[in-house]
Amino acid sequence: MSAPRPIGVVGPGAIGGSFALRLAAAGEAVRVVGRRDTAARFERLQVTLPDKRVLRAPAGLEASDDVAALADVGVCLVAVQSAATAAVAAELAEVLPRDALVVSLQNGLRNVERLRDAAPGAAVAQGIVAFNVARPGDDRLQQASEGPLYLEQLAGEPGARLAALREALEVTGLPVRVRADIARVAAAKLLINLNNGVGAATGLGIVDTLRDQDARRCFAACVREGNRVLRATGPRPGHMYGVPASLLGGLLALPDWVVLPLARRLTRMDPAARSSTLQALERGRPTELDDLNGDIVRRARAAGLEAPANAVICEAVRAHERRVAAGQRPEFPTPAALHAAIGARRAGPTSRPVPEEPP
Repeated sequence: MSAPRPIGVVGPGAIGGSFALRLAAAGEAVRVVGRRDTAARFERLQVTLPDKRVLRAPAGLEASDDVAALADVGVCLVAVQSAATAAVAAELAEVLPRDALVVSLQNGLRNVERLRDAAPGAAVAQGIVAFNVARPGDDRLQQASEGPLYLEQLAGEPGARLAALREALEVTGLPVRVRADIARVAAAKLLINLNNGVGAATGLGIVDTLRDQDARRCFAACVREGNRVLRATGPRPGHMYGVPASLLGGLLALPDWVVLPLARRLTRMDPAARSSTLQALERGRPTELDDLNGDIVRRARAAGLEAPANAVICEAVRAHERRVAAGQRPEFPTPAALHAAIGARRAGPTSRPVPEEPP
């Protein structure tokens, strides 16, 4: 009987790094591929799980900057930012075995399509990560909230490989849910990820965007727009965290005394947890805004609809990106100023500027 083939992980950031360490802890042979100095960084990398266990990279974990290291893997997890997917997909199409299963662990709705376009006929599955992983240090990761991994239901040999991946992850205590309606789950996750833009626009961590009423109102406005747009264009959002996506925008707009008890699981998250969009901004890297709030704006325009709240968020974050590219610090508006800008955009001409700094 042949030995199990290695599992590849492309994009060893917070999400990819944590999955690589989990799989290595489960006894899997893991091949990690990153952009630069990946081997040196993984020698010291560790992740703290919600139950306080600490997983460290074992001596046998192979880490490289060369995508050719994935030439014999059976499963390849892709965890790069959405802006890098097309380029990474083209590289993977050149080196992965024809029967390898590719699993996207990325935000947004378009990455599976990009991966399939690069390698027609390849088995590609959607994965949806329902928890946050923070990076409190270059060599330290922390899973800052609890939640499952959702995986797309597949049949045949790809389904068998997915089942083996699920078993390995569950050994480490990670709940995995296989869903036939993965597109609806992905759409619900996109609505939740619209808060990434609010956090990046204001500089607030995830918990603070929920506790601050003005920030939460910005989030609620984005969700209501996103739900309306996705219901018109598809896929229709389903449930996530036990809440129908159709109700999320209305719930977020309610007063603190109603919302905060309902969101107690999220507000118990580590206060240091920051969205992946804000983390990318802080590290001077491209954000995936175009696949989150920007995707809602794009879909709205294509359908003849409007999405002013998401448009305002996009303008604010892109202003920060320009400042970072120029070597300057972002000038974050207050949540109240951002909420006022959304209200002004709804009420008046689309040319009104978004405040780039507190008044």
